[in-house]
Amino acid sequence: MDSITNVIDTCVYPTPTIAQFISWDKKIKVHKYPEIVAMVEDGDPNAFSRYQRIELEGLPEAVWIHINDIAKYKIKSK
Repeated sequence: MDSITNVIDTCVYPTPTIAQFISWDKKIKVHKYPEIVAMVEDGDPNAFSRYQRIELEGLPEAVWIHINDIAKYKIKSK
């Protein structure tokens, strides 16, 4: 359903192609807090401004997701 919704929202041609449906990838890299801290310690002082803390349904603890992925996939915190 997510793939279909994405193609409906983004299709630029009158008739969508099969490639538009199967190429849609909604995999998102999520990080735990220690990983973001490690990014800062490794020389990336802006890690906390590029990632946002999100609480997702089904996960026991909050995770950090890149702000671009949050906007792209319209991710909402629970």
